[in-house]
Amino acid sequence: MSDLPSVRITPDRPFKRVGVDFCGPFLTKPNVIRSKVKFKSYVALFICMWSKAVHIELVSDLSTAAFLAALRRFLSRRGLPSDIYSDNGTNFKGAANHLRHLFNIAKGSEIQQFCTSNYIQWHFIPPYSPNHGGLWEASIKLAKHHLLRVCKSTILNFEEMTTLLCQIEACINSRTLTPLSSDPSDISALTPGHFLIGSSLLDLPEPTYAQLKLPLSVRWQTIQDQRRSRSIQRILASSTASSKIGLTGKRSPG
Repeated sequence: MSDLPSVRITPDRPFKRVGVDFCGPFLTKPNVIRSKVKFKSYVALFICMWSKAVHIELVSDLSTAAFLAALRRFLSRRGLPSDIYSDNGTNFKGAANHLRHLFNIAKGSEIQQFCTSNYIQWHFIPPYSPNHGGLWEASIKLAKHHLLRVCKSTILNFEEMTTLLCQIEACINSRTLTPLSSDPSDISALTPGHFLIGSSLLDLPEPTYAQLKLPLSVRWQTIQDQRRSRSIQRILASSTASSKIGLTGKRSPG
């Protein structure tokens, strides 16, 4: 087993380097009572290459225009990425060409000044090589698992499907990456949500101890902050070490 690529183990802000993929179709219906009209919708999943945090968007159809609309929503909420990795689908090729076209024709535009100074570099994995996209394929499988178990044969409207996908996104971003400590009695774990908001997205909110005027002897909050900082370094070291372990369980030389 070869080492993980540098993009997978280099720490940076979340969603600076992302992978993207589609799944579907899923049947949805308009928000009209007793409507028998059904149409196909798709799910676009964006995943951070190193923190494994995901962002899910519902797309009306599998086209370049619909994907670009989902991409704009993603950029508005998660910030501009420097690199996007995707399969060799025709819709992604068209999107990449369209972004390059916008970059060339709108370079001097006031509206596009910020976008042109942070140009997105698009990377395509080799054709017919889904193993190169295993990171987002695993998240697609996880999202479909939750979606099918909740919906089953029920057909949701577009708003209901969007709400459900947001809840699935929070669930995936709360999955365990690594334990926060080696203490077997400590059940807390590091999740992708820690890199987004500092804790799991499904955790109950903790009280703000700074407003309670606790005595100086109480250092619990400081210890929590230090443990989170150490856990980030631990997950990076764990990812680097796991990439050097072969199929036999032995570490490769170097």
